[in-house]
Amino acid sequence: MRHFMESANGKTLFFIDELGGGSDPSLGGAFAEVIMEELAFKHAFGIVTTHYLNLKVMANKVPGIINGAMQFDEKNLLPLYKLIIGKPGSSYTFSIAERIGLDKKLIEKARRLVDEDHFRLDKLLNRTEQDLQKIDQEKKELQQLLKENERLKKEMQQVLDKEKHQQEVEILKQQNKISEEKLRT
Repeated sequence: MRHFMESANGKTLFFIDELGGGSDPSLGGAFAEVIMEELAFKHAFGIVTTHYLNLKVMANKVPGIINGAMQFDEKNLLPLYKLIIGKPGSSYTFSIAERIGLDKKLIEKARRLVDEDHFRLDKLLNRTEQDLQKIDQEKKELQQLLKENERLKKEMQQVLDKEKHQQEVEILKQQNKISEEKLRT
């Protein structure tokens, strides 16, 4: 990592999976933050995967660093394989623990051990991600309705055109009938 940090520049492309992984979370998170800041300062370009909350927060403060998260179906506990750029993701730690049937007393005890701000932020991220999924679904439904509306509009226009044509034919018939009657008299 030292060599990488010394030689990184604007031509550097990096991919780092779980930066600072394997270390104490608070210490690893601190080093990961320093490394990310340095890479951003050197204009290096890359992707870092992480569960560190401090990096998720840092991305909104440091120019050149942007959050991204994979959408997750909390209901079915499955990844959706859709990347959302600009938003940090939730780890769904407590949701997953609840869904797999972990004792509620243990879950509540773990919640009390977590810093309240950290817990609220993760809950907010979770809710935001679910809201985005709902908006995506509603957007798809709206697009379907718009397509259906356009189809119905075209169909209605055809019916109106046909009706207008029929009326014009009837008017012409009436005019011809009147003209024929005038000619007879």
